[in-house]
Amino acid sequence: MDPENIKEFGWAVAGEEVLMRELEAEYTKIAALVADDPTAVLGDFDLSDSDRKELARKERAQIIRESWAEHSARGVGGWADDDLAHIRPWGFEVGEITLPVLVRYGATDVLVPPAHGDWLAAHVPGCVVKVDGGAGHLGTDPTEEIAESARWLRDGEPPAGSRSS
Repeated sequence: MDPENIKEFGWAVAGEEVLMRELEAEYTKIAALVADDPTAVLGDFDLSDSDRKELARKERAQIIRESWAEHSARGVGGWADDDLAHIRPWGFEVGEITLPVLVRYGATDVLVPPAHGDWLAAHVPGCVVKVDGGAGHLGTDPTEEIAESARWLRDGEPPAGSRSS
């Protein structure tokens, strides 16, 4: 996991008050970066080549600029809730899941390491697993990846190159 992720989860472990304070400062810093250069949204992360390439796409920069304005428009509470959920029990065991699950991840992701996807693939019964060997966190072809996931949700058609666990 990238050191920036480790730092953020450290804030979560330190408690909600620390986490909120640090995320507010982080949001202000990132908002300034994005206003100047949307490709800098993940500034200090040691990103994969795939993610750097994806961030350089004109369309991605536009999406980042537009979405970042909404990211924490009403504060960082939702962001903090997400971080806190990562460090607390989920309230169920993934081995008890009976609904169809698609576990999809990039092999070069430093934000959500592939080991997380590997673990889920090994512990969620009957899940469909799609690992993109060339992708990082942002994928390599968002249009096709979204279409594949939508087909899976709608028709149960597994993405090309996927496997069942």
